[in-house]
Amino acid sequence: KAWGEELKAAGVNLDLAPVSDTVPAELGKGNGPVGRWDRQFGSTPEAVSQGTVAFVQGMADAGVQTSVKHFPGIGRIQGNTDHTTSGLTDDRMTADDPYLQPFVDGWKAGAVLVMVSSATYPNLDPANPAMFSPVVIDWLLREKLGFSGVVITDDINAVAVKSVSVSDRATRFLGAGGDILLTGDTPSAPTLVAAISTTAAGDPGFATKVEASVRRARRRSRRTAR
Repeated sequence: KAWGEELKAAGVNLDLAPVSDTVPAELGKGNGPVGRWDRQFGSTPEAVSQGTVAFVQGMADAGVQTSVKHFPGIGRIQGNTDHTTSGLTDDRMTADDPYLQPFVDGWKAGAVLVMVSSATYPNLDPANPAMFSPVVIDWLLREKLGFSGVVITDDINAVAVKSVSVSDRATRFLGAGGDILLTGDTPSAPTLVAAISTTAAGDPGFATKVEASVRRARRRSRRTAR
């Protein structure tokens, strides 16, 4: 709550946190994106849920909304998706994995966004990283687990997805059921917008998905503003 009050005083009403990934104790600092930096709340889903819920509720008490990340979990991978294409596969994750529970508990506690990872989960979708996977976003996150809020990418300029063209990163994510593209490369924004507009103009199904994303984002932004 104290951190949230500081953010609110600075004019920030959304924190792209908390980290809701579970890093197993036996992997620890061998997990590049989370464990190496001690970003996890614990080494069991129960401990991570407890920390996630407390963080979300404290921020909400201060008037700041939150985003649980990095769905469906990057606690078991070894590489860091921001910096490498190696070691980015979690071959244990399933649709009934207990490591999913902290994310569910987070949005039930009030998190309005879910950030999707750029790692790969072959038991769910061997062909696509999570952020480009309709199985992960549309089916697992929305249909099976029941999340109705806004889905945002991890940085779409991460090395993990650099082999995909900028235009395709935009259309594949939105086509998979995502809502907001997060980019650390501002000059790429016009390319992203053009790709979305052009594809929507020629594909009614895609256009419908984009409109649904706009509605979700606007609905949540009004909630955040309050």
